[in-house]
Amino acid sequence: MPAFGPLVAPDWLRQHSDDPDLVVVDFRWYLDGRSGREAYLSGHIPGAVFLDLDDVTGRLWWLLRWFGHRRAAVLDGGIQAWGEPLETHEVAKPEGDFEAQEPDPGAVVDFEQVAGRPAETVLIDARAPERYRGEEEPVDPRAGHIPGAVNVFWKSNVGEDGRFRSAAELRRLYQAAGVRNGAEVVVYCGSGVSSVHDLIALELAGFKGVKLYAGSWSEWLEHGEAAVGTGPEP
Repeated sequence: MPAFGPLVAPDWLRQHSDDPDLVVVDFRWYLDGRSGREAYLSGHIPGAVFLDLDDVTGRLWWLLRWFGHRRAAVLDGGIQAWGEPLETHEVAKPEGDFEAQEPDPGAVVDFEQVAGRPAETVLIDARAPERYRGEEEPVDPRAGHIPGAVNVFWKSNVGEDGRFRSAAELRRLYQAAGVRNGAEVVVYCGSGVSSVHDLIALELAGFKGVKLYAGSWSEWLEHGEAAVGTGPEP
């Protein structure tokens, strides 16, 4: 099976939009409380179905890969890069035949693994710098970051056009954060959503085997004994 993903370009999607085995999923979700479904109904890529993040408690691209689907990809630049045409009616697709495999236990880590990680592990916080520094926290009860984590804001992965930077640029970005070939790398965010953006970028940069702390900052704070760092330094 030929390699596929983690990204596809808008031109590729236009050329393959009628492929019988292609399913386009609109997965829009907003931290500020705006409705992803309303955004979908106001205009979406023709043929796309809507999937609510709150109904699947995860990040679709990563979940599909975790359960063994190797032909999942993200549209580079999202709907902004797509442009026109758009549809405004809801789309329903017939039930598929994908059968989930046993997920890879090595792709995720839990609180105990993060708290007891080796000193050489590179722990990356994908949230906005002000959240990392502890200056504001719109979701969780306490602001700050996991001590020892470095901040690589997920928006750093893309250029002004909203599309991912080149592999070379991304490699330099993450090397500056301490990532090296063969090093154990773990990524987290607030609740395990935007961290997937960093996972994609790291894969594009050529770094393999990066792990996700799925519970992320929200779970970290559930442990009263867990330390909290603030300020710009790890």
